[in-house]
Amino acid sequence: QAMATDPDTYTGANYYLTGNIDRGGGTWTLAMGNEAHPFTGTFDGQDHYILGLSMGSSTEPMGLFGTIGETGRVSNLSVINLDYTNGETVIAGGLVGINRGTITDSRNNAVVSGDVAGGIAGENTGVINNVYNIGATAGTAVAGGIAGSNSGSLAYGYNAGAITGTGSLGAIAGTSTDTGIGKFYYSHALESACGNLTNDQTGATAMAENAMRTATFQEILNTDISGQDYRGWVQKDSENRGFPRIEKSVILESVLAQQAIKPVDPIVPGGDYPQDGSMDGSPL
Repeated sequence: QAMATDPDTYTGANYYLTGNIDRGGGTWTLAMGNEAHPFTGTFDGQDHYILGLSMGSSTEPMGLFGTIGETGRVSNLSVINLDYTNGETVIAGGLVGINRGTITDSRNNAVVSGDVAGGIAGENTGVINNVYNIGATAGTAVAGGIAGSNSGSLAYGYNAGAITGTGSLGAIAGTSTDTGIGKFYYSHALESACGNLTNDQTGATAMAENAMRTATFQEILNTDISGQDYRGWVQKDSENRGFPRIEKSVILESVLAQQAIKPVDPIVPGGDYPQDGSMDGSPL
């Protein structure tokens, strides 16, 4: 609400989560940042998740964030069991409607639909690295597992979520520039990595879904990011439906099924955290 009433102050602030948030199906109508006042600060999820939101209809880009500006950075965040299918929304993403900034080390398990829809971002002109999506995505014009429309940079991670719709569909991006998709993996049940490109125009690789639920796949993901400042990957058959998850992430489906977590004041403005998205020096 503060971002809506005083956007000049709050859309450029630094935030971090101090606990998990369970909204119990509450409607989310005030996405953080919009086209007039994009989010230009930093948001560090500190390996926590936001659970159980339902999105109302909007002509503005919708997601947990509406629009992330060029200097905006989001990292270490998970959104789970969110329903972004209510009403009519033009551009929708699990984490953000439109991303012009940087998203790293994050994941989506939201159900997303819109004219242009993406598992992580509806539209991406920025950078999205080391992420994964296992939520279903549907678009009436464009739909992709990581980004609906991409003219930025996508690299490292995977999509195992279903992609449906009537327009340009892709396991990684619905549409993309021919240099926009780096190393990614996707379930071979999905026909192509990108709706407007051939597979050899991307860095994406199709895999059998069972092969994606293995320690071998985890090792592949870790090899891809070796020597870079991203979170590593871990894999256990009992977690995350067997798919690898980002290291230190707290996404355990058994935990989600057993408890509703309602933290006190979980979003803290003004956190002074590294601009590179790492956790060095942060109070973990």
